[in-house]
Amino acid sequence: MADIRTTTQAGRLFDRTLRNLRGTWREIARSARIRFAGGSLRADLPDDDLTRLRERMQACITGRGGEVSARARAADLGRSYLGLSEARLRDALVAPATRLLTQFTTLPDGVKFLVDLRADVMDQKGDPAMAALDGELRRLLASWFDIGFLDLQRITWPARPPCSRS
Repeated sequence: MADIRTTTQAGRLFDRTLRNLRGTWREIARSARIRFAGGSLRADLPDDDLTRLRERMQACITGRGGEVSARARAADLGRSYLGLSEARLRDALVAPATRLLTQFTTLPDGVKFLVDLRADVMDQKGDPAMAALDGELRRLLASWFDIGFLDLQRITWPARPPCSRS
């Protein structure tokens, strides 16, 4: 019973937090009078909206127009995020490098290839591009080899039948 109450309270707190964030983001965007061209994004994030979302994210990253403009762009991006379907958004936020690396898992010995690739990348510590690739590989492999996914089994020696001499 306590678990249900805790879950309900957490849900209400989450809903209230989202309402407050939406209001704050709306107010920031209104005060700066900045809106992204093209209006709001559709919840299922079709490809044309995905392109616009990436452009919005890039605009936030570059930070042109000063502090107020940057805050307004971030608020609008946050409001767009809250209106999106979670599954489609998760797909959209996967880094291109991660998408490429996960394609290797469909190949025979693909995971071994990625482990070997990480070993090679780790040997080239001075190169910033290799450091970024190492970070992607580390995160990807850590998520696959998380301790929660391990299945421990006892290893035993099978009993050997007695040797027969003829």
